[in-house]
Amino acid sequence: GREEVGGSYPVFIRVHHSLGDGYSLIRLFLDYMSDKEARVDKFVKTDSIIQRLVKGEYKRKVVQVTRRVVNNIATYIYTSIVLAEQFLTTPPDKNSLHNRIYLSGKKVCRFMEIDLELLKEVRRSLNVRFTDVLLTALSNSLEGCFVKWGETVEQMRILITARLPASDQPEELTNLFTVGMLELPITGNDKMKTVHLLQERLEKLPDLYVNYWLLRVAFTIFPATFISKYIVSTQSTLSISNVPGPKEYIKIRGSRVTDMAFFLPNRDMIGVGISFLSYADRFSIGISVDDSLLSCPSQADEILEGIVQSIGQMHSSHVRNPSKTE
Repeated sequence: GREEVGGSYPVFIRVHHSLGDGYSLIRLFLDYMSDKEARVDKFVKTDSIIQRLVKGEYKRKVVQVTRRVVNNIATYIYTSIVLAEQFLTTPPDKNSLHNRIYLSGKKVCRFMEIDLELLKEVRRSLNVRFTDVLLTALSNSLEGCFVKWGETVEQMRILITARLPASDQPEELTNLFTVGMLELPITGNDKMKTVHLLQERLEKLPDLYVNYWLLRVAFTIFPATFISKYIVSTQSTLSISNVPGPKEYIKIRGSRVTDMAFFLPNRDMIGVGISFLSYADRFSIGISVDDSLLSCPSQADEILEGIVQSIGQMHSSHVRNPSKTE
């Protein structure tokens, strides 16, 4: 934007998701728009476990080829089963944030930031993964919002994006992501444990590889009319993406980029997107909601504030010796 706000200039970049996934698009921004001192070497590494263990070009190629063959075999075997489960036997969500018939295309976007160290302390104290903390906080927020809105929702189907091993070319735009469907508990006790077990189960299912095959192969072969009619997700309420950003603050023409956030595009009839991005010592939480799903824009703020409050409550309850946070 051209208007100065509080001594800073907001910059909004809109890029079609077909050019690359969130990780590679942010990396492109870092490589080509920021000053040279904050290039690739300051970017958070997201190599897979196999890539961290295997060293050397020959061994890496052997592992990649073997893994690709095994994954392809499993994909073709389970594709029909997974598709039937995802599109035929799974009933759609029923709540005010889900409309399987109509979305306006107009979005309400918001984001908030918390101290990244605060989130790390919660994760370490509970001995869980970042996504366990984030999904539990989202669940707690939605539970409170639905109660306030006069609804009773016990669970919600969400799409979680997962990034496959990244390309070795740092400047290459890639779309190496897939999606998995997860039943997020909204009510109930010990949500953290439930979320952890659900994510472990999802990682063992063939769904991630089947959906990757759909995104990379099937969707490029089948006509758009066929895909829009027969392969449309109407079951899930929201989608979630967690992207690691630069480890240090970056500059553009000498001016520091103080905040960074991204927003998810709508997929099929999923009108709510929740995005997480780490940047330097900050952690941004973004939400984009189709305005047809909201009675007023402030409902998006309520969801966002509920996530932040839930993380803060976890920190107060479980972290004994917290570091100084903002």
